[in-house]
Amino acid sequence: MNNDIVELKEAVRKIVAHQEYQSKISRWSFATLMVLILIGGGLSTYWDARFKEIQAPKDVSKDWYDVSAATRKGNLKNALNIADELLIKTPLDFDGHYKKGEILLMMGDNEKAKESFQTAARIFPLPKYKAAVDAISTSPEDR
Repeated sequence: MNNDIVELKEAVRKIVAHQEYQSKISRWSFATLMVLILIGGGLSTYWDARFKEIQAPKDVSKDWYDVSAATRKGNLKNALNIADELLIKTPLDFDGHYKKGEILLMMGDNEKAKESFQTAARIFPLPKYKAAVDAISTSPEDR
């Protein structure tokens, strides 16, 4: 019987040792999982912020395409406002002055259109700009 008790104690000791081993594995697995979740969450937050930074629209300023688009839509006042903003930034843009003259001509303001065409011709004397000045300078009866 003594032998049975010794075997039983040995079996219980093995069971307890196995249980402790399993408990340690569970604790370490849980701790490792938590660390990975925290790291993953931090990386996720980092990449989300980075992605938003990349996707965030930059300073979207207007350009001459916006002037053309507004003109095509018939929104001449908006096109003229954008053209004025652009010409403030680049006052020597001869083609910009010509485009502004076209818009003013469409709006019926021939005097200001003539001034814009003259400015374009003065900055860069292309025949196209001189022809626009001449065309607007002559009266309809002279044509």
